[in-house]
This record gives sequence, C-alpha cells and structure tokens, in this order.
Amino acid sequence: MIVTDNEGDDRTRGICEAAADRYGLDVRYLVEPRRGISFARNRGLDAVGPDADFIAMIDDDERPEPEWLEELLLAQAATGADVVQGRVLPAFAPGTPAWIREGGFFGYALPPTPFRHERWSDLGEISSAASGNVLMRNAAVADRGLRFDPRLALTGGEDALFFRSLRAAGHRIVYAERAVVWEDVPLSRTNLGYLWRRSYRDGAKRLAAKLWAKGPEASAWRVRGRLAVRAVVQAAWAGTWLLAKGLQRPKARALLAHGLVELANALGTLAACAGFAYEHYRRAGEAPPQPVAAPR
Repeated sequence: MIVTDNEGDDRTRGICEAAADRYGLDVRYLVEPRRGISFARNRGLDAVGPDADFIAMIDDDERPEPEWLEELLLAQAATGADVVQGRVLPAFAPGTPAWIREGGFFGYALPPTPFRHERWSDLGEISSAASGNVLMRNAAVADRGLRFDPRLALTGGEDALFFRSLRAAGHRIVYAERAVVWEDVPLSRTNLGYLWRRSYRDGAKRLAAKLWAKGPEASAWRVRGRLAVRAVVQAAWAGTWLLAKGLQRPKARALLAHGLVELANALGTLAACAGFAYEHYRRAGEAPPQPVAAPR
C-alpha cells in the first residue's frame, strides 16, 4: 500500500505507521512537496515496482466497501480489460439539503444529460475513467511511461487525460458497478456555488482534452472555434431549459440547479476557448506549476 502525502504532515505519517502495525500491512508512506494532484499521483506511480500486476487507486476522501478490491479484480478477470472503473457513491454529511441528496450531483457515474450521452452498464466498455476508484494493468502504464500531466495539477482533468491516453493506445476500459467506494461530501460542497464552480472547471478543462485528442498536427484555432460553437449551443440549450422549467416548476430546486450547472459548464468551455485559465485547486497567491513536456 502506497500513501502519498501532499502536505507533509507528521500526524498522517503516524496514522499510516499505526495502521501498518495494526493490520500487518506493508505501507509505504511518501511525501510529495509539490502541491497538486498530478504530482501526488505521479509520486505514487513512481513507487510501484515492476513486479506488480495491477495498480488500484483511491482518493483521500473515500472509503471502500470491504469487497472493493476483489470486485475490481473480478471485473478485470471477467473482461480482460486493462482498466476497470469502479462506482463512487456520495456519503453526505448530516444537514445536507434534500435537493442535493436527491439531485444526483455527486458520485460516479453521473446521470446522462443532452450533452453527456454515455450510459454505463456493469462490465460494459466506457470511454474514460477517473482515478478515485480504478484498477489498471501495470504493464499498460509502464510500457508507455505514462504519467499524470503536471500542467493540470491545479486545474483537474489530469486523470481523464491519462485514461484517454491509455484508451487511444488500444487499452480497454470497463465499468464495475459492484466495486464501490463512498466519497465524503462535506457541507461546504452542498450548495449551488460549489456546483457552479466545479462544473465551470469541468467545462474549462475540455479544451485541453480536445487539443490532446486532435494531436499536434491539428489547427488549435479550428479546435477552439468548433468547441466554442458547441459551447454556445450548450449555453443556449441550458438557458432555454432553465426558462421552461422555471416557469413550469419554479420550486424544483434540484431541477433548476441541473440547468445552471449545465450553463456553468458551457461558460467554462467558452472562457477556455477565449484563453482564460481557471485553476480550481490553486490557493490565493500560489504560483502556477512549471511548464513541462506533455505525457507520452
């Protein structure tokens, strides 16, 4: 078990050492001084030895079901896939508003929308994955020297790009519905402001994914233009949908929030196409990550 601490906290080291003694685990505690999720995850990948068959990853705000790892491995054995994406369910704090609990804003996979069509089925193939609950074949990662892009360390989206890179190289990704982890959702995230910022971030990072997918030969301005047109259509749809639903059901807060979230996503994409960067995880006064080479 590899634990990467992105803060360098002695208390965290003590927790890891105590867990290793109590449960008889081989725990490697690592400190990554460069802040950012790409750096932390890459530090963990660097510590994986060549004798490992698979790498499983989980986030620090998640708790797995007892059968979590077994279910990931069973799904891999049943499909032969190189990447298995598990299911993330939200664990809400007491006092969470009912419209948040019932709205389907948290967890993974997210419900489809007119601009997100993919429906996931157990053991079915999917187009990408996220690092909060995933199993991947070590050889598929090691053979390409693949790492999470440090340029996205403070923006997010580094995991989607990582797994899309694997899929583009011919590696299959499947969904394991029974491999469940619970993600803690604090009250500070159970409001429209947070949902807006998160969706805006997701829209803003879409440009980087599109540019990568098209490759260096593609015209960046053409990619930006096409994506901007799509975002304008998305924003128009979200605005029309909000107006219609607001007139029909003005008190349906979750329903209206979905429209606002879709609008935020479109605006984030338009801002990125116009050259504005949005770093969701950067602290006030913090310098941006240093430019580095793109992942291979």
